[in-house]
Amino acid sequence: MLNPKVILCVSILITLFIPLTKNSSSPLAAQSHPSSSSFKIKLPSKDAKEEKDFQVFLENPVMVFSRPGCPYSSAAKSMLTETLTTEPAPVIVEVTEFTYINELRSWLSSVSDVSTLPNIFFGGHSIGGYDDLQKLYRENEVQGELDRWTYNQVKVVPIQQA
Repeated sequence: MLNPKVILCVSILITLFIPLTKNSSSPLAAQSHPSSSSFKIKLPSKDAKEEKDFQVFLENPVMVFSRPGCPYSSAAKSMLTETLTTEPAPVIVEVTEFTYINELRSWLSSVSDVSTLPNIFFGGHSIGGYDDLQKLYRENEVQGELDRWTYNQVKVVPIQQA
């Protein structure tokens, strides 16, 4: 019979040293750290209508789905591009630039349970809207959430107080 301590140690080592696979819960799990020179923004065409076409959005490490003129969208974009510097930079998507806005918004609601804008994604996972981002910032948890959902692929450097 094997010693339970040995089993525990082997389990921990396997967890730590076996690389994440593409079957992991995030589309970013098996990718290497993107840099500004190697990371390619992935967007569907402006005429995309099907859910399968929108899935490519989730391959970007940081996404902000926004609506022009919305004060919360403006505040979220400002926090992620002016208050904080991220590498790679967030991908900003103005939903009004797409032909099938209702289909895009419906898809966003289905993958995130958030029906309002802005809708902010870290590593293909919705963290919510501006209030949620602001709470993470106040609690000094933005980097932790980025690490959790992008597997340490995005780094944040604060440059001013929000």
